[in-house]
Amino acid sequence: MANCNVALKDLGSGNCRLIMDEVVRLGFVSTKKESGALNTITEVNAATLSNWQTLFDKPNFSSTVLEKVVMTDRIFEFTQEPIEPAVFEQGGYREVLDDGGTKFSFMIYGQTADYIKRMDELADNTLSVYFFDAGTRVWSPSDKTTMTPLRIQNMSVTPFKVKTKDSPAMATVTFTLYDPKAVNDLRSVTIASADIFDDTDFYSLIDADCTLSSPATSGYTLVIDTERDDEAVTGITTVTDVNAYDTTAPTVAIPCDSITESPNGTYAIVHSSPALSTGKTYTIKVTYSGYDIATATTGVIS
Repeated sequence: MANCNVALKDLGSGNCRLIMDEVVRLGFVSTKKESGALNTITEVNAATLSNWQTLFDKPNFSSTVLEKVVMTDRIFEFTQEPIEPAVFEQGGYREVLDDGGTKFSFMIYGQTADYIKRMDELADNTLSVYFFDAGTRVWSPSDKTTMTPLRIQNMSVTPFKVKTKDSPAMATVTFTLYDPKAVNDLRSVTIASADIFDDTDFYSLIDADCTLSSPATSGYTLVIDTERDDEAVTGITTVTDVNAYDTTAPTVAIPCDSITESPNGTYAIVHSSPALSTGKTYTIKVTYSGYDIATATTGVIS
C-alpha cells in the first residue's frame, strides 16, 4: 500500500492493490464501547501482537466489557457472495432500487456442540468483525490511522452436526454486512511476530466459575473450575491476581497476602494487611491469563 496515491484515485496497475490471503480466523467485537463510541483500534497498535493479545486476554473485563475481541478457532471455506438486489416490479415495470448486500459464510469443523451453541449466542448481539488472513494480517476498513471493524447483521449458525465416519462435526455460519460497500475500504496491517495458526497467539478465554466459602476478616476459600467441563483451574500463585473490592468503594483493589492451592483448583486466600472489615461485603475478582473467571461475593463479613 506504500505506493497507493489515494488523492488521485489512480486505477493503474500497482496502485491501491488489495492483496488478501485466505481468511482463516475472525475476531468479533461489540460494535460500540460502553461510552457509545465505535469500537476501533489504531493501525499502529494493530501491528503489535502484544496489543491484540491484550484485547483477546481480558480476564474480568468488567470495566471495558464491550472492547474485548473474541477470536474464532480456525475457520474454513470463507466465502463472499452477492445478495439479490431489491427490485420493484409491477405491471411490466421493473426498477432496481438497491445494489443489494453481501453475504459471508464459513465452516467450523471438529468442534463440540457447546462451541456451536456459543457461536449461535453471538448472533443475538450487535457485533462487528475483523478478518484475519493466512498471512497473519488483520483486515478492516481504515482511514490509514484507525481501523473500524465491519458491522455485521443477520448472523445465522446452523445446528451442530454430529461426527460420522465420513464427515467431521461441523456447522455453517453466515452473516451479512450493515454497509456492504464498506468492504471497498478494506486495508490490512501485518501483526508482528505472530502465527495465525497458533492458538496461543490467537485465542478466546475459557469461562470459569468461582465459588467462595468461609468468608472472614482474614480471608476465604475459592474453588475455581471451568464452566464447560468443571475442570479445576490450577496454578494461580500471584497475590495480585486475587483482589477484594469493598462494594462501597468498588474501584479500590485490596490484594491478598498469600495464596495456597490444595487440592487442585481450591485456594485458601489470606488477607492480613489490611484485613477485611466486619460488617462489609466484598466482591472478589480473580485475574488469571487464559481464563475469564466469574466474580464472587463474600456476603457481609462477620
